[in-house]
Amino acid sequence: PGNFDAVIYDLTMHPEAFTILDKAEFLRNLFTKIRRNLRPDGILSLQCCSALDTHFFDLTKEILEEFFTDVAFEKIYVPSYCEPWIFGSARNRR
Repeated sequence: PGNFDAVIYDLTMHPEAFTILDKAEFLRNLFTKIRRNLRPDGILSLQCCSALDTHFFDLTKEILEEFFTDVAFEKIYVPSYCEPWIFGSARNRR
């Protein structure tokens, strides 16, 4: 088990801009590493994406639920982006 009680992550919407991995593979690799470093029942909090990018949100939700439990999302208007963004949280599996 990992040593961290929580991880806060600012998820990029376009990982393909800086890696050869596609989005799904990037997310699976990322969530594998986060899960490995969290204690059992550790918390993940992340900025997911713009609420307007439904494709990336659906992909993120699907993959996040493969790795974590108690997955939840909240849409919040971010004035600096002039649009709503989705933030997520989840708990590491025991």
